[in-house]
Amino acid sequence: MARGRLLISSGTLPFTAPQFDLLSTATQLDLPDAHWRMGITWEPLCPESSGTYDPCTAIVENAGEVEQAPEPPAKSATTAWQTRAATAFTAYSRIDCSPVGQWDQLSEVNQQALLRSEARFVETAFWSGAVAGQTVVFPHLAADTEVTDGGDLLQPAATVVTTTAQEIAIGIGMLEDAMRDCYPGVATIHMPIRLAALASMHDLIEARAGRMFTKIGSKVVVGDYPGTAPDGSTTPVGTTWMYATGEVFYSRERTPTRFSVAESFDRDVNTVEVIAERTYVLGWDCCLFAIPILNGEL
Repeated sequence: MARGRLLISSGTLPFTAPQFDLLSTATQLDLPDAHWRMGITWEPLCPESSGTYDPCTAIVENAGEVEQAPEPPAKSATTAWQTRAATAFTAYSRIDCSPVGQWDQLSEVNQQALLRSEARFVETAFWSGAVAGQTVVFPHLAADTEVTDGGDLLQPAATVVTTTAQEIAIGIGMLEDAMRDCYPGVATIHMPIRLAALASMHDLIEARAGRMFTKIGSKVVVGDYPGTAPDGSTTPVGTTWMYATGEVFYSRERTPTRFSVAESFDRDVNTVEVIAERTYVLGWDCCLFAIPILNGEL
């Protein structure tokens, strides 16, 4: 019994979204053609450079003397060309309740439920690839097998930097070192939230302008990540995995799709089933590395 208590709309209750999550760290692409909801392809630029010289002006040392340099070797390919692809998936929220006294609020309340929770769902899907019990999100982080679709690379296999669990300072350094050899841009470190306090305690990460970075400038996603190994197995007690990628990007519908309350009314049970949903697609540039970290758990 309500006993005459004042009903406050859930939309007026205070809510603060978490900082440093995946969607606030990644780059959002504004893709005007809705065809992206069928998935996307792109050609990542993962460049390397080499060098040459002009034999007319170059000199070399020979037994303490200088002489004209020989003809340099022919220029060889330095940058690979590859097409990658990503699949789309949908986050949704559903509220089931009696419509009595709430008919005009249900759709808005359910949309707010989706807006408050979708980022966390996207993070777990992006880590494991799993939605509704099936591995359908490509690419995702925790993967040890390459998956292709025709000529498109859907899923790269993570390169494990070392199978020996490292202290977090060493592990971050090893990931950044591997990324610098692989990727010319700013790396993105994917850190399960349970490691963030440990990294902060050792002064390894810092917030700048609403984003988290390592001391040398790598982006850090502090996400609702499960921390599992590339094979997707349960991680041993005391160990949590971290990953590193190139720049992460995503696209999503500008606003959630809401179904009208009338469309959602089940007259058999006098219940409204209100659904809001939004479709996403995510990818990243170039590299994928993984490393196990000692998390301090006993």
